Amino acid sequence: MSIKNAMKLVAVMNRDWWQEAGKQLGYPKCCIDSFCDLAHVDEPSRKLNGTGYIPCLVCNEKTEEELIAVITANRDPNIMPFPLGD
Repeated sequence: MSIKNAMKLVAVMNRDWWQEAGKQLGYPKCCIDSFCDLAHVDEPSRKLNGTGYIPCLVCNEKTEEELIAVITANRDPNIMPFPLGD
């Protein structure tokens, strides 16, 4: 089994968990779905690299300020602000 196929298996097995975690973190649903589908594997780096958030291809076209505003607005208030360190 290839590494990518193994990652897909883990993602599928944990899809509900990843979707709930992404929702609490304020990530857009399209990005959560893209992450669960492993669309980011073998892709060039995306905006906000190193933050833990991996935007889908559509959201990657938005400015970092737009992405941060959406995530901040939808983030569970009990979770540290995004991005960390700001």
